[in-house]
Amino acid sequence: MRTSLPTSRGSRVLAAAVAALAAGVASLAGAVPAAAADTTTITGTVVYPAGAEASDVATVLAWLPTARGIDVSAAADVAADGSFSLTDLSPRTGYQLSYTDAEGQFATGYYRTTGSLVAKAANASLVTAGGSPVTIAARTSAPMTEVALTLPGDGTFPDWSPMGFFVAEPGNGRVVSVAGVGGPATATALLRGSAAPTAAAGVSGFGAQGFGAASASPAAGEANVVRLPVTGLLRGGSYTFALPTSPDFTGYYYGGAGQPLKRSLAKAGAFTGGTPSVEVLVMAPWATVAPAVTGQARLGVKLTGTRGTWSTAGKPAYQWLRNGVAIKGAVYSSYTPKAADLGRKLKLRVTFTSNVAGYAPGTAYSTATALVVK
Repeated sequence: MRTSLPTSRGSRVLAAAVAALAAGVASLAGAVPAAAADTTTITGTVVYPAGAEASDVATVLAWLPTARGIDVSAAADVAADGSFSLTDLSPRTGYQLSYTDAEGQFATGYYRTTGSLVAKAANASLVTAGGSPVTIAARTSAPMTEVALTLPGDGTFPDWSPMGFFVAEPGNGRVVSVAGVGGPATATALLRGSAAPTAAAGVSGFGAQGFGAASASPAAGEANVVRLPVTGLLRGGSYTFALPTSPDFTGYYYGGAGQPLKRSLAKAGAFTGGTPSVEVLVMAPWATVAPAVTGQARLGVKLTGTRGTWSTAGKPAYQWLRNGVAIKGAVYSSYTPKAADLGRKLKLRVTFTSNVAGYAPGTAYSTATALVVK
């Protein structure tokens, strides 16, 4: 007596047999499986705002998340149809992609899967080579920002020479634009490796130390101001101003409003893309003799501070510190320790405002006292 399989089960068995037969035939015929995606390439398209004319000199860059300065992994031109292809990347590695326009009409920014460019690398989406093509939506540049590089009016200059004047991303120091002559075009060439950092000074006519008179000589007693236009920034993005002094792009950075340049990128100040103007104060007066505190660190016994000796004439402002924290109301040259100071160290901070135009306030500290005792 012959038995039969249920219809559904019989169909599955038949399908499996057909698949096995097909595989065997393909093997005998020398069939080759479909080629795998190129795991060293990232492709995509740049789209521009409605009604805007596409840039003729746009570039897409690939950065490792740890990259700093000008340490770009790959660069690719954007074709007339908006397409680009980044090659020779590491397989299975995530990259941050940034768009830059050498004309400065469109803003430099990082690709994000949500669609819009962002100014901060930490907010960028990681893209892995060999994945699906990406679409980068370009954004119109913020209005020009004028960086006013301000030097002292007495002709004093730093003893270091900057390699150029750059706008950079806070935190990692990645170059966004060149301030002054060249602008985004010079920055793009630098990031692509087709320009040396020493060729990106941005301003001509500077002296051997990298600084010199502005295009118009300042009047007597006035600060020496060099005005550097900046374009290609994202409106509302956060940026800092950098004056690198070495090929690895370490150097000096914008200190913030009313502050001198900072030696550490971690302490750099920031300004916002679209801000009409930013004053960068290059120098501050310095204490040739540090402030000092005399007297015994005892409760009820007055301590007296000196302002120190400074490189220019000017006016001091005092602030006493308790274990490094400002004491409310203790803003005179003398201070009498009280109960809250017991067992703690005191120090005097002097902020010195120069009489010379163009200097930021200088700051100096006394040596800390011994622990305050009864």
